[in-house]
Amino acid sequence: MAITLFSSFLPNVLSQVPGVPITVVDTQVRFAATEFCRYTGAWVEDLTPIASVKDQADYSIVSNESSYGLVRTIRQVYYDKTWVAPQDIKTLRKEHPTHPDTASAGVPYKYAMVDRDTMTLFPIPSTATAGVLKVRATIIPKTTSTGLDAGVAEDYEETIISGALFRLMSMPNRAWTSVKTAEYHGRKFRSEMNMARARIEKGFTDSSLQVDIPNIIPNSISIRRTV
Repeated sequence: MAITLFSSFLPNVLSQVPGVPITVVDTQVRFAATEFCRYTGAWVEDLTPIASVKDQADYSIVSNESSYGLVRTIRQVYYDKTWVAPQDIKTLRKEHPTHPDTASAGVPYKYAMVDRDTMTLFPIPSTATAGVLKVRATIIPKTTSTGLDAGVAEDYEETIISGALFRLMSMPNRAWTSVKTAEYHGRKFRSEMNMARARIEKGFTDSSLQVDIPNIIPNSISIRRTV
């Protein structure tokens, strides 16, 4: 997966707010990109498949671009060709107080997130059922990130720029402060985020069209994609 650096946004931002320090612009572009990705779920990854281990319940779930992104939400999980259902960790522990135990080892059919980066499977994989865990997730930029998914950047560059300009022009008592123009970019940013979210929720299709999108986890199964 290719990454577009936030620095590539700078010329189009600086041309509208001359005099702003580059570090300030870079930070506000990152903030705008993070807000956009968090709200819309536009940055989606099929994470690197994880080989399960006998009697191991917990697995680390990280972005393929871990230098740039964090897993925000889990969209789909498959264990080989078996769909794995989500469950919150408190409910899983209540229903299975001895988890993880080897007595109930088998093919996992549900999962819970222990924390942001750790997924636990139930039941735990046994030797006979060891397989591959396949996860699709939405990603947001890390606080230290210098870029984001190139496809998101290409599709929504103007939206992210508007978000950054809204933040910059809203700063009080600066040479580049412009309340009226900030309000314009704020409205534009929110409107375009709403449109992007709606488009993504509809599977990038026209509102009048519904399709079953082939699920690449695994290739042999097709399901209706939801957010």
